[in-house]
Amino acid sequence: RTNEPNIRRTYLKLASSSSAYLPELTSLYPNAHWAFVYRNAEHALAKSTSGARGRACRKFRRNPSSSLKMEAMSRNVDLETLSNHEVCAMHLSNLLDVALREQQEDAIHHHGGEGGEGEGEEQQQRGMLLSYDDDIVSYDANVF
Repeated sequence: RTNEPNIRRTYLKLASSSSAYLPELTSLYPNAHWAFVYRNAEHALAKSTSGARGRACRKFRRNPSSSLKMEAMSRNVDLETLSNHEVCAMHLSNLLDVALREQQEDAIHHHGGEGGEGEGEEQQQRGMLLSYDDDIVSYDANVF
């Protein structure tokens, strides 16, 4: 929050592991804009399972997000029986799934005819999925 009159938007910046909580955050900040930057799956998994980051994946086995718990239940998988590599892969996949669902919900609820900020104006997409490998500079400058 700010008292600056020229600041018009709120942006959510999250650590990738916090993206599992994107639905809760967008419900708290319904007009906030966000971007989820994702990598090639093989590169993301290799990076996430090496060194100190590999220890972080073990944390998700013991303390999974609610969305990771739901995904494990829907797949009839016990996280305790998976290898660190498998838990990490499932966690990373779940983060992308959550961001994709949130982006789709945004498109349905905010661009499907319901009122909102700037009535009478075309509303902008609040969430974006961006590939780490894309040339972000080439995106439309008015996207956010």
